[in-house]
Amino acid sequence: MPRVKSQFDRMIGDRIKIRRMALGMSQSDLGNALGLTFQQIQKYEKGTNRVSGGNICKMATALNVPESYFFEGLNGRGAAKSGDGLNAFRDVLTTRDGQSLVTAFGRIKSEAVRHSVVRLVDLLSA
Repeated sequence: MPRVKSQFDRMIGDRIKIRRMALGMSQSDLGNALGLTFQQIQKYEKGTNRVSGGNICKMATALNVPESYFFEGLNGRGAAKSGDGLNAFRDVLTTRDGQSLVTAFGRIKSEAVRHSVVRLVDLLSA
């Protein structure tokens, strides 16, 4: 019987994808660093395959994060802690446009300009 994706596996996969994209790595690059195929990385990112403890350690090294990075913001049942906004961040950070937006926003030095950008985005999204 095929294993059903768990929310926990999906959220760890999202963390892998967000960090990989932030570093500008392709799935092939990450796979090569771990001795895996890009298809395996793809399955991890989608939550189709569960990442073993050993591979979490290797993944953390390859992505230059502590192992705890993959579990931050999760409760013991694999769900996001309520109110932490993890789902909204995931939706933005797992896209190229979202990554570009966050990177560009981070380069804005003026607090007033950053505030104006946030207000503009709020208005556009309404």
